[in-house]
Amino acid sequence: MKSGAARSRSIPCRPTVRGTSPKYACWVQAERAVVEMGKRDMLTGGLMIKTSNGNAIQNPLVGTANKAASDMVRYAAEFGMTPRARVRLAVDGSGVATSKWTGLIGGAETGS
Repeated sequence: MKSGAARSRSIPCRPTVRGTSPKYACWVQAERAVVEMGKRDMLTGGLMIKTSNGNAIQNPLVGTANKAASDMVRYAAEFGMTPRARVRLAVDGSGVATSKWTGLIGGAETGS
């Protein structure tokens, strides 16, 4: 079994990785609640609610779901899990990341 220090180095951004799971759970819960509300509200499908004054506003659960989804996409981009992030990484066929900065500071291999 690995020590705690070795385990924490295996995933350098462990708190960020853990951050995706609660956001996913929040998104799922909000979406399910909106769907359930939508079953009872054929006019807006649960996307809008009425205030105590009778005004129609966006269901707060919709905002919650949108924020959680936005956070998940941001986390995915941080880990190179979106098409745009993969293009930014520009990994060539050898599996080595290429960049205009490759070799700038002692990065060039000397064959030793």
